[in-house]
Amino acid sequence: MSKSHFLWTIILLWFIQPGYSRGNDSPAHRSLDLTINHYGISIGNSARVNGIRLNFSDRQVVAVNGLNLTLWKPGRNPVFRLNGIALGLVGPDANQIRGFSAGLVGVSTGSSIVGLQIGGLAVHSGGNVAGMSLGGLAVVGESNVSGISLAGGAVVAQGNLTGIHLGGLALVSTGNLRGVGLSALAVVGEKSLQGVVVGGLATVSEGKIQGVSVGGLAVVGQKAVQGIHLGGLAVVSEGPVLGLNIGGLAVVGQEKIAGINLGGLAVVSEGSLQGLSVGGMGLHGSRLTGFQATLGMLKATQTAQGFNAAVYRIKTPQLTGLGLTALLTVRKLQGIALGLVNLIREKQMGFTLGIYNSTHAISGIQIGLINHVETNPRYLKYLPLFNTKF
Repeated sequence: MSKSHFLWTIILLWFIQPGYSRGNDSPAHRSLDLTINHYGISIGNSARVNGIRLNFSDRQVVAVNGLNLTLWKPGRNPVFRLNGIALGLVGPDANQIRGFSAGLVGVSTGSSIVGLQIGGLAVHSGGNVAGMSLGGLAVVGESNVSGISLAGGAVVAQGNLTGIHLGGLALVSTGNLRGVGLSALAVVGEKSLQGVVVGGLATVSEGKIQGVSVGGLAVVGQKAVQGIHLGGLAVVSEGPVLGLNIGGLAVVGQEKIAGINLGGLAVVSEGSLQGLSVGGMGLHGSRLTGFQATLGMLKATQTAQGFNAAVYRIKTPQLTGLGLTALLTVRKLQGIALGLVNLIREKQMGFTLGIYNSTHAISGIQIGLINHVETNPRYLKYLPLFNTKF
């Protein structure tokens, strides 16, 4: 060997030294390092590597930039930052992972994981999960989960859940759920649901539901339901229900219901009912405005305005517009009533057609088999075929 080659060999061996004495933080970090200033290949539990790192089990690792491959379950790595590719037969564990990570059991981080992560059982972070996450059973972020997530069991965020998410059993966010969500059992956004969400059994929020939502049994938004919503049994809100709402049994809003509302049995509002509403057996609201139709009873506690049709009965203090029913019971009528029996306790202003028509006072015409106007002269109170004010 020439003197120059020998000299270069000595220099190279100075920079490339195996063991923990150079480039490692403590005797616990035992490794064979083929590195120059932490760049190269490391075999063992090295603390820092830029390049390729192979280890049986990671403990107290500080930073890896490149490829990190482990064989067994990791120990504690509270400050471990990994940028690149993390692969483990059991699974990678670090404080932060940026890049691609995969483990047969799972992938776990203390504060955040960003990139493409695949866990045979689960992907878990004590902080945020971002990017594309695939978990055999679960994808869990103790803060926010964003991007695209797929889990056989559940996707869970203790903060916001944003993006496209598919959970075999459930999607759960203790914050806001925004984007597209699909689950066989339930989609739950504690603060709000916004976007397109489908829950096999239910779609539920303690706040608002906005967008398009489907619940096999029910869609429930405690503060409001806005958009297009389909509930196998019901669409329910303690606030307003606005948009297109279809409930197999009922559409229920404690405040107003407005838009197109279809309830297999009933559409019920403690407030106003506006737009087009059809209830199989009943419609109920304080003020009904628009087009209302039911096979059962149409009931307004204040007024019904527009087109009102009920096979059985219309009951309201005031009817303005058109009423079609077998039995009409109102205090005041302004418009037209077509029914078998029309009972107006105070004043009729308009036209009634029925077998029996009755009013206290009239400014209009009654046509029917028997027609009664209480304020008419004694012998004109009850007339056949026709009655009016005399």
